Order: sequence, then C-alpha cells, then structure tokens
Amino acid sequence: MKKSVKILIVTASVLVVSGILLCIGALAAVGFDIEKLSTVTYVTNTHEVSAGFGSISVDSNTSDITFALTDEKACKVVCFEQGKISHTVDVQDNTLVIRQKDERKWFDYINISFRSPKVTVYLPKTDYAALTVKSTTGNVNIPEAFTFDSASIRSYTGNVSFGASVKNDLRVSLSTGNTKIKNASASGVSLSSSTGNIELENVKAAEDLAVNTSTGNIRLAEVTCKNCRAEASTGNITLSDTVASGDLRLTCSTGNIRFSSCDAADITAKTSTGNITGSLRSEKIFYAESSTGSVDVPRGAKGGTCNAKSDTGNIRISVE
Repeated sequence: MKKSVKILIVTASVLVVSGILLCIGALAAVGFDIEKLSTVTYVTNTHEVSAGFGSISVDSNTSDITFALTDEKACKVVCFEQGKISHTVDVQDNTLVIRQKDERKWFDYINISFRSPKVTVYLPKTDYAALTVKSTTGNVNIPEAFTFDSASIRSYTGNVSFGASVKNDLRVSLSTGNTKIKNASASGVSLSSSTGNIELENVKAAEDLAVNTSTGNIRLAEVTCKNCRAEASTGNITLSDTVASGDLRLTCSTGNIRFSSCDAADITAKTSTGNITGSLRSEKIFYAESSTGSVDVPRGAKGGTCNAKSDTGNIRISVE
C-alpha cells in the first residue's frame, strides 16, 4: 500500500473517532438528554371554542392530530407547536376550522428537533356532521367515541388510525403512511395508499368496501360488507373472517393472496407470480387456472362461483 494512501486512511480514521468523541461529549454535557440538543422552541397554546358547530375541518401540515372526548361543556383545542408555526381556531358556517399558519423564513428550516408538534381537539359531544382532515407529515388519530355523517382524511407520509362510526362514506387517501381502521362502521369505505399498509379489523360496511395500495400490504380481519374490492401491486392481500354478501374481488401483481374462513356470493382472485391459498365457508363452483403452478380446489357443483387465476403461483383452496 502506498504511503499516501496510508496517510489518508489514518487521517480519515482520526476524523471519525474525533467526531464520535465530540458527539459523546455533547450528550454528556446535557446529561444524555437528547431533547436538550434541540434548536427549536415549542409552546403550548390553548384555544377555547365557545360557539357551537356541527362539522369539523382540520388542515395542518406537520402536526399530529388527535380527537378526544371531554366532560367539559365547550370544545377546546390544545396545540403543542413551534413558535413560528401556529394554528388558527374559529367557527365558520357551523364548522370548526383549524388551520396551520406557517410564518417561518427560509433560515428557520435549518434546525434540530427531536419532538413532534401535536393538535389535540377535545370535543364535548360524540355526534358531528362532516369531518375533513388534511395533513402532510402528521399522524391522525380518530378514536371510537365519535360518530360522523361523513369522513374524509388525506395525508402524505403520516399514519391514520380510525375507529369512529360514519353514517355515510369513509374515505382515507395516503401516499406513504399506514392506515388502520378498527372497530369502525360506515355505509361505504374507500381506502388508498401508494406504499403504505392498509389494515382493517372488526369493520362493518353496509355498502361497498374498496381498498387499494401499490407496494403496501392489505389485511382484513372480521370485516363485513356488500361488495369488496382489494387491489395491491407488489404487496400481499390477507383476509380472515371476512364476508361480502355480494362480490369479493382480490387482485395482485406479484403478491400472494391468502384468505381464511371467508365468503361471498361470487369470488375472484387473480395474481401474476403469487400464490392463492385459503378456506371458504360455503361451497362454490370453482374455476382455477395456473400456467406453471399446481392447482388444488374442491369439485363443487353448487353455490356461487370462485374464479382463481395465477400465472406462475400455486392455487390451493378448501371449503370448511
């Protein structure tokens, strides 16, 4: 090895060790409390809402959004936020409107922060009309205590946790965040995500249920609906104890389709390179096809139809 190369290696090693020691020294100076290294100052602002309202609209880019039921007679919105990123809270046209106000300059974006801003909405009653939530990076948490006429949630990288009841349609649209709907009910449900996972547990949809993701996985457990459509490009689709009174349509490109103790009037399951495996609650007339994989399905002569097709995967379906 050349002498110049050795010198470079030694110099680089010394710089790396020095950097590690400096980091340890900085942490030791603040008692290893990493939050003390933050360059961002947070404040808590409380907004008392005296006026009544029927609907709720929240538009906040970076804050986590949480709803909570309160015993107090009036609504209260508590914002844990940066000094230059505040929120306005008022009632307009019978709607509680919460909006983020960003007054940062370009140099304010250069900072170190280890905490997350948060907006908590304390609501005095359980029933409301329309719910609309828009977020960029924050998470959204709507618990079981509430009922809405309709609900629409949009976010990019944040996660959504939803457990409320919706009289009409529930719509959730995300880019890279995960969606979890648990102990909820709605007339119709429409959920989409680009790279995030979508999970439903104990969900009742009186009408249609549509779930779509590109690279994420889809999981349905204890779900009932009229018609169900689940589509995933490279992710897997997994169903258990899911029953559709009408059609059940499951489509994948490269993922696997698995279902356990599920049923529908008519079933279609298609994937390109994945396997199709599962069990059904009632007999079906099966039409199963795989180009290079093996096929093992019952020879049913009654009931609805079950169409299963895979290009290179195996197909194994049984009836309980």
